[in-house]
Amino acid sequence: MHGTCKLAEGADVAGRRVTLVEDVISTGGAVRDAARELRAAGAVIGVVVCAIDRSPAGEKPLGDVELEVRPVLTKAELDAVEASG
Repeated sequence: MHGTCKLAEGADVAGRRVTLVEDVISTGGAVRDAARELRAAGAVIGVVVCAIDRSPAGEKPLGDVELEVRPVLTKAELDAVEASG
């Protein structure tokens, strides 16, 4: 809820497929809250795109709320680069 301080930018979300975009996901708390509110408004959500997934390797941080996380980078990848540098 940044920018215009609206839950969702653009048209009404009821019945629409929505992709959430987040900068960093650790536990997924903020995404869970947003997904809950958007679903209550009628949105269909299945995917979250994030810049960095900081959850432990192999964990699905939002699997419990049926959201697939598609990160640009993971913590494990960043750690590997740091270790090799």
